[in-house]
Amino acid sequence: WDDLVSKHWPEFAQNGKETVTIRHILTHRGGFPETPESLPWTDWPDWSKVTRAMEQAPTIYTPGETLAYHPINYGWVIAELVRRVDGRTFDRFLAEELTAPLGMNSTYVGLPPDLQDRVSPMHLMEDDADASGYSATFSRPTVLQSIVPGANGVASAGDLARFYAMMERKGSLDGATVIQSATVEEAVEFQVEGVDKTIGTFAQRSLGLALADERMGTPTGDPLKTFGHGGAGTSIGWADFESGLAVGYITNGFRGAATNNLRLAAISQAVRDACI
Repeated sequence: WDDLVSKHWPEFAQNGKETVTIRHILTHRGGFPETPESLPWTDWPDWSKVTRAMEQAPTIYTPGETLAYHPINYGWVIAELVRRVDGRTFDRFLAEELTAPLGMNSTYVGLPPDLQDRVSPMHLMEDDADASGYSATFSRPTVLQSIVPGANGVASAGDLARFYAMMERKGSLDGATVIQSATVEEAVEFQVEGVDKTIGTFAQRSLGLALADERMGTPTGDPLKTFGHGGAGTSIGWADFESGLAVGYITNGFRGAATNNLRLAAISQAVRDACI
């Protein structure tokens, strides 16, 4: 976790990112949360342009010092690290190492074109729900077919729940082991907390996941034993080690953050109340 990103990707070490570690990336403390203006969505299908933009991206915070959600850059850096260390592209690695073994047959990062018709387009549920234009951008076939691991994953609710069930069972599900148990334990361990400079609210983070998030309901035990992540379109996935719950909830209604968070918290709490 504490390898410099540049150990595996030498060209990354520029514009203030020389000291960025893999741990910094996974905990959103890399210092470069803003997607470069030089990389419009029309360029996202070209992986060479994506990696060049990540190499050239400047920091706006000192690496390791500031919690600031990297909504898109985060996933691109991880995907290129996978390619450099393993040799496979991220979509192939995901399919061969995770989704196929777990039977997650409706999960993709880089949607096959022939499955486009199966994707429900996002709809705005409030007039001011999406000032950034996110929902329109990520409903475009070109974007859905690109490799954007931080933002364009497509899945069914059942698949999402299977992923979190595997994590709750520390790497195995239905006879398939896809992650070593020690790695799962490290991945969900508390790393950092504070007011996230991108989102503007208090957050607790593990290596890639949110901990004790209000959108996951109120745990009956240690809040840090609940881990997961939210997504676009009023969607969330989470698991709780103490209750054994694993939840995947996906809709295509795009709401503003305030009402979205309240809705997800109520739904998650209803699941807890019904199952515990």
